[in-house]
Amino acid sequence: MTYTTFLAQVIGVFALVSGLSLIINKRLMLKVGKELIKNDALMLMTGYVNLVLGLFLVLTHNIWAWPTDLLATLVTLVAWLILIKGGVRLLAPDFATKSAKLFLADAWYWPASIIWLLIGAYLTYIAFGFTL
Repeated sequence: MTYTTFLAQVIGVFALVSGLSLIINKRLMLKVGKELIKNDALMLMTGYVNLVLGLFLVLTHNIWAWPTDLLATLVTLVAWLILIKGGVRLLAPDFATKSAKLFLADAWYWPASIIWLLIGAYLTYIAFGFTL
């Protein structure tokens, strides 16, 4: 198994399960999200966690191989988004809070949740050996 496949499996299952959870448990997720953005300490801590996780992922898997290797490119894209999310939470906390509030609005919540679910489904499907 390649490192790309391993990361795609981990990120894919995580995205699939969390995407389903966002859709199934919308009321709870909105409640938790609203509480999170009110808590500066939690926003800061999640920023550090995202920054470290993103650094690990980007430094070990920075493969931009579009269009020949969609799996590697998608894993790399997710890694960079995690890194950027962590950096923004630490360096621009007000912007991070405003962005989170946008995500919690219906206009963004459903599309973002569905996109995250589809990314998870694709990564899981391909990484575990299925083919399209």
